[in-house]
Amino acid sequence: MKKGLTLTHTHTLTLTLTLTLTHTHTLKVPEKRWWRLKLKGLAHARAWAPLWELGSARRSPIGFKPFADACIEQGALEEAGKYVAKLAAAEAVPMWLRVGRVDEARRVAIQHKDRQPELLKMVTEQMREGDGGAPS
Repeated sequence: MKKGLTLTHTHTLTLTLTLTLTHTHTLKVPEKRWWRLKLKGLAHARAWAPLWELGSARRSPIGFKPFADACIEQGALEEAGKYVAKLAAAEAVPMWLRVGRVDEARRVAIQHKDRQPELLKMVTEQMREGDGGAPS
């Protein structure tokens, strides 16, 4: 049983995922749709370990941004950070800012300042807004 879930909730989640896995081919559910459904179900159940296993099992056909978004929607910002770290810089910087990790956003933006200067500008603007608009 996963920590934080009731036994009934855990069994329901397990049964639902098992049925989904066995009938995905029969029902001709497109792979991307299946991944999104499974992702939303696991995030809603706050089943972070199985969600991480899903994302780490093989290359995700939907990318890692939906994983981060689902965690953020559930208020699990630390969990979201695991997936944000796997994103390309153009996606990672705004997501780091979204989860409140300005230092991580700044680090990524600085690494890519030559090819993507707009990322550093995005971080700078966010930092100014956080200071009440006062210049740094």
